[in-house]
Amino acid sequence: MVLIEKIRNLVPECTVFEHPVGISFTSSQCPFYGLLRHHPQKAEIMDLVSQIDDLAYLDVRKCRLEKMPDLSTQSLIHLNLGSNYLSEVPVWIQNQRSLTHLDLSVNQLGYLPKLNCPLQTLKIHKNDLRNIPKLPETLKVLNIYSNPIHRFPDVFHLHQLEYLGLGFCGLQEVPSDIYVLRALKYLSIAVTKIRELPDSFCELHNLIGA
Repeated sequence: MVLIEKIRNLVPECTVFEHPVGISFTSSQCPFYGLLRHHPQKAEIMDLVSQIDDLAYLDVRKCRLEKMPDLSTQSLIHLNLGSNYLSEVPVWIQNQRSLTHLDLSVNQLGYLPKLNCPLQTLKIHKNDLRNIPKLPETLKVLNIYSNPIHRFPDVFHLHQLEYLGLGFCGLQEVPSDIYVLRALKYLSIAVTKIRELPDSFCELHNLIGA
């Protein structure tokens, strides 16, 4: 708890969770503002974060981070790195064994490595990704919209997938294999080059929004 107190002294407005251990550097009064955005001791604070034992939850949205410290020893469950300046996915993320929620949206990513995590939610929208690797079978929410991809991503093994966001991409067609996503409830393909849907689309009986 000594590390937590040091962080609280440096960033009094941050939100700390105890069970499980977590920190949010997003302003509670303005959720669109990262508390580390202009902080003169940002590097020192992130170093302290990396030393916290059993850190499960971390939210550093909109903090203007260009890189992340090594958190490979942590047991992260929820990690929000959205709206920063990251140009690559930190290597240590790839094998986080407890990570179920990962937000990498609105960064500068041009490459997404294979993620060996039990992810249920993955948000990678508004980056510069042209290819999407094979993703964890545990995914329920996948948001890819506003990336320069031109081929439908490999998602047909994601049998638990309920949300798939593909709008504002360069997609031209929906493969006929779409019917295998039996759990799908919402599919976004707005502002793409897709002009027609395969007959198998009618087999998505749980779909309530598109």
